[in-house]
Amino acid sequence: MSHNERIFIQPHFEDGLLTIDGYVGRFPAGLLNAWFENDEIRIGDFHVFKPLTYQIFPLLAQLSPTRTIAFRGRGLGALMLDEFLRRARASACRIVVGGVTESDADESPFLQELYKRRGFEIREGPPPFLPRARYTIFLNLAASAVEEL
Repeated sequence: MSHNERIFIQPHFEDGLLTIDGYVGRFPAGLLNAWFENDEIRIGDFHVFKPLTYQIFPLLAQLSPTRTIAFRGRGLGALMLDEFLRRARASACRIVVGGVTESDADESPFLQELYKRRGFEIREGPPPFLPRARYTIFLNLAASAVEEL
């Protein structure tokens, strides 16, 4: 599969949960889950999957060559986060809050920069709803809307 394979997202909203699934070609490649609580929208999970190795001809497992698809480094995470922020701004929510776990921070050191470029504050320590997080991400949507004017 070439690095030019189409990336796209599919947002879903059901029972107060916003899910944005990311795809590279026909393969699920990432997700973002968030829920609404009072005037906040809380990000519970956001990641682009690790590379996938699969057999081209699975029925001929012993003879089949394999391919590896790298999902990261294609802009999929930025696409998912931008769609999430578009929907968050269109809602009645004023605050976006989430956390980044130790493992996500170690595997994806660029995450802080991704959030900062979109106006998030990075705060030490976990948010109350994600006690395993290394740090909290926080965005005041009302303040960021004023700055955009």
